[in-house]
Amino acid sequence: MTALLAGELPVLPSSAWKLTAPPPPQCSSLQETVEADVAIIGSGFTGLMTAITLREAGKTVVVVDAIEPGWGASGRNNGQVIPGLKWDPDVVVQRYGAIQGARLVEWSGTAPTLVFETIAKHEINCFPVQNGWIQPAYTGISIETIKARCNQWARRGAPVEMIPEHELEHMLGTPIFRSAWIDRRGGSINPLAYARGLATAAIKLGVSLYTYLRRTASYLRTHSHVRQRRNDSTNRLFCLYMVWPATNRIPSR
Repeated sequence: MTALLAGELPVLPSSAWKLTAPPPPQCSSLQETVEADVAIIGSGFTGLMTAITLREAGKTVVVVDAIEPGWGASGRNNGQVIPGLKWDPDVVVQRYGAIQGARLVEWSGTAPTLVFETIAKHEINCFPVQNGWIQPAYTGISIETIKARCNQWARRGAPVEMIPEHELEHMLGTPIFRSAWIDRRGGSINPLAYARGLATAAIKLGVSLYTYLRRTASYLRTHSHVRQRRNDSTNRLFCLYMVWPATNRIPSR
């Protein structure tokens, strides 16, 4: 009987992303003792970008995953590349202060640029389009919300604007919305293809990527190593640092 992960079989469900994405890179399972400067648990966007960044800084990096790159949320989201955070810029500054808050707003606003520059740098075939991101509204309250959001980004020099009402139906393909704003920093990708492309780029840079380590609960974490128990032998992954929360926090069974 095949073990389940978060109630699912260890295969990607059928989707448009899976049908159009290039195949995943060839990876192996952990079969021997491995040493590295940094071990990363999870091969989604966060884990793979961390691995690439550390490897480019000269660190030896190992990434391990219970299934394969992009199997979780990274390969199943709607593919929108959106600037900003859940909170609007003014709220972020209010919560974190003028200096740290402003830095966080700037960082989140430039996130799409990092994504599309990474795609170009590593020649990732993930159907990238950076023609902007539109957020529409059809109630009075939501219209005021998006106007305020657009104004907050405009004050910070972002390429944003409210879309003229007479252009809405043509741009959105439906007459139901009464207002919308566009942030031209945003865009879209095939997220599964992006995750697989990041994995391929990481491997080319020298990152070791091990997949289908299904018994993630059997990893023993200490200050110095991760250890996976097997039937008659013990394979160890020794590292100086570990990046643990690069996962979707899906428990294994």
